[in-house]
Amino acid sequence: RLAAGGLGRREFLLIAGGLVVWLGQMAVKSHGRAVSAAVPVPVEAATPAVTANVHTKPAIAPAAVETYSYNFDNGTADWNLPAGFWSWVPSEGGHALRGTGNYGARLAAHTGDVSSLRFRFRLEEMESGVTANLLENSSTGVHVRYLVQFGIQEISISKQQGPQPGPKLAVGFVPTSPKVFYEARILVGGGSVDVFLNGEPVVGVDDPNPPPPGFVGFHAWDNSVALVDDVEVQFGTE
Repeated sequence: RLAAGGLGRREFLLIAGGLVVWLGQMAVKSHGRAVSAAVPVPVEAATPAVTANVHTKPAIAPAAVETYSYNFDNGTADWNLPAGFWSWVPSEGGHALRGTGNYGARLAAHTGDVSSLRFRFRLEEMESGVTANLLENSSTGVHVRYLVQFGIQEISISKQQGPQPGPKLAVGFVPTSPKVFYEARILVGGGSVDVFLNGEPVVGVDDPNPPPPGFVGFHAWDNSVALVDDVEVQFGTE
């Protein structure tokens, strides 16, 4: 900066990375006879001041959370129900899905990174059971999914990476009764799967290699009958 009786245009500050270098001793004074500096520093060679945040990356917005709810009172839109195995039936003044045999009903209209699955289920017999399938995907040619199995005596978590489901990863021994509706919730994310029954934690497992985004669905066990109602699926995390 130029001040009365001060230094001329060749006095400046070089600011880079927080380092301040004073170049006044190498500048030429503006009054009196010009004196050559010991180390000439041409004005055009001066390093320009650094502007902060020149290459600031744009902020990445978090993935949107999508939630879909189905009470089936007005039909089974968005769902794929295998004929002869899953049907739409009256239940408690409304309607529900009824499954029998080892074939799956699938939420076909939506797919993605499932983070929460909530539903009610009722097992009709002591031998009955229903399995919730999460992150079901065959796009790579390999069938992958989580299987959370709800039986009369236990609730278990398995994982499939091939033609057949793998062994049980975790088991919670919680007795249930036939012909009674229970509310289940499954949380997926952060490398873990956690299962709740009527609001109480039942079983969980850590998995550092979860399946990729996929579908949600249900299948009844062989030779059993199960009802599924009030399904709520959440894709993405808040």
